[in-house]
Amino acid sequence: MPAAATTTARNALIAAVVGMSAALSLTLLTLLLRQQTSLNSDFMAFWSFPRFAAHHQIAQIYNAAALQSFQQSLYPGFKSFYPYLYPPTFLLPSWWLRFFSVSAAQTLWTLAGLVLLAAASSATFSRRRWFVLATMLASPASLLNIATGETAYFTSALLLFGLTALPKRPILAGIAFGLLTLKPQLGVLVPILLLARMEGRAILAASLTAGTLIALSCVAFPARLWLLWAQTLPAYQSDYFTSSGLNLNILVTPAANLVTLGAPPAAAWIVQAAVAFVIAAVVFWSARRAPYKLTVALLLTGSFLAVPHAYAYDSIPLTAAMALALRAETPLWQALLGALVYLAPLALLTPAAHWFLYSLPEALLFATRAAHYRPMSQTILPQPSPEWLLTQGVPLRRLFAFALDCILISVLSWGLAIFFGIFGFFTLGLGWLALHILPFLPWLYFTLLIGSEGATPGQRALGLAMRQDATLAPPNLAQALVWTLLLWLSFVFAGLPFLLALVSPRHRAAHDLLSGLVVVRHPQINY
Repeated sequence: MPAAATTTARNALIAAVVGMSAALSLTLLTLLLRQQTSLNSDFMAFWSFPRFAAHHQIAQIYNAAALQSFQQSLYPGFKSFYPYLYPPTFLLPSWWLRFFSVSAAQTLWTLAGLVLLAAASSATFSRRRWFVLATMLASPASLLNIATGETAYFTSALLLFGLTALPKRPILAGIAFGLLTLKPQLGVLVPILLLARMEGRAILAASLTAGTLIALSCVAFPARLWLLWAQTLPAYQSDYFTSSGLNLNILVTPAANLVTLGAPPAAAWIVQAAVAFVIAAVVFWSARRAPYKLTVALLLTGSFLAVPHAYAYDSIPLTAAMALALRAETPLWQALLGALVYLAPLALLTPAAHWFLYSLPEALLFATRAAHYRPMSQTILPQPSPEWLLTQGVPLRRLFAFALDCILISVLSWGLAIFFGIFGFFTLGLGWLALHILPFLPWLYFTLLIGSEGATPGQRALGLAMRQDATLAPPNLAQALVWTLLLWLSFVFAGLPFLLALVSPRHRAAHDLLSGLVVVRHPQINY
């Protein structure tokens, strides 16, 4: 199909999807307003929290029985329950809600979120800014956010503000990320991005902002609320996917989808951790090697795959991610995939709600974005040296290089443990999530450095480099990951696969042969 025809078909598809979604959203919202349908909306929880805190001992807000009794007296006929799972800082921006009726407060809440999201969209998109904003507001995710009175407009705006400001205004970006710690699920990949880009000023600004919020909460409320929150949250998390009152359908994460399909919660958590590791690695690699716009698109898309707790109404940033990744050469099939991701939350309003398995199209969308980029550095080396010179003395040098890398990994592990410990204190525990990366640090170390730089620091120090065996081009990230996994698997066999390096051509060990890589001596390689 000619490129012009493909572009026309793709644009027509986008316009049709957005128009249909907008018409449907307006119709449903009109019906809700006219019929004044009573919903067990999340805003009922947000409105009840400051009222409870103002008329009771505030420490009781973490007492499930006391809060449930108050909510049921506040809303006649209400039989459900909304626990307060947020840190004490969340009461600061929601305290004003108690001064208005529930309907007036929700109207002001929604309008404030719309204004912030409009400002963030205008700052993020220099072209088509109003169309992108209209597309986000017309999305089914936006409809769910308005209907439930959730926080997605605010969190989406803060995330977009921070990511847009980061390259040129890192302090402003850090402030936005610090405010995002009020509800930090969507920002779980932000520390990965900041560390990969070495954004020290943004990290400092985010830490100071989060620290200021903590200090203000300790001034406004008893400081022991933080201890109560720390004691309450693990209890809810431990039985999160087994709670009878939890609606798993609206969750958009791999773990939730697996539990919906009948998988044991323990297995779902393992898969979720593995997915989070892969997503974090790709975002780290992209932040180091890919254009910034692509990195932002990957982060926004991957955020909903990397965390266990994200909901359909939170997925508004996915529309921004698709807009950032849209190019003139984007094929029609990718536009169709984007349309599926965009419209999928409508399934929650149908009898097919139980089969709303959002993580699968999300993962496909993330994979297409990651596969789109090909590093410019993957070119054939000019005039490679003779083979005997490239591989002479490599086995012994590899041994010393590996020992040096192990020392560096140990030092880095201790340094990151200390940093994440301090960073987590100032980010309401967000930084502590990164401690789960430490067991995988050796894999990340070898995969990311070999996949992006073509050599580890230990290999560089010994004049070695990793290259593709057939072309002597630098390895790509997939080859580096396979090489790393096979490297550690070799230790399971007592290191015997390493002995192949003594007798094979080019001194290649088993993991080199299976991954298609070779270790060469070439100090002149441009790292």
